[in-house]
Amino acid sequence: MNFNLEISNENKSDIYCHLRLNEKRVAEVCIEHREGILRTNMCSSFLGKETFALFGFGTYPEYQRKGYATIFLLKLFEYFKNLNADYLVLIVDKANKPALDLYEKSGFKSYSDNECVKYL
Repeated sequence: MNFNLEISNENKSDIYCHLRLNEKRVAEVCIEHREGILRTNMCSSFLGKETFALFGFGTYPEYQRKGYATIFLLKLFEYFKNLNADYLVLIVDKANKPALDLYEKSGFKSYSDNECVKYL
């Protein structure tokens, strides 16, 4: 299978990413970068670090439960390591067990009631 990471509006402020499988979009996420200061005031302890926050991470319904979200996260990790990012942060509803399991399996650690952090 041919997976590609599509990046748009790459201005180090807001980044929109899509995972494509054979030219079809299967997942998407919006990422924000504010040198540790995020619109939601999350992660005040990460000030001065290269921190990116993932908003709206998701796989389109017809592609769920096929491993594509894991592939998407791995491609995102590689992309942000190349940008010298220190942390990725995301908000997750703790009641969303499948999402929480995915993020923890991918190396994110719970940071607060609804935030998970991954050190890159």
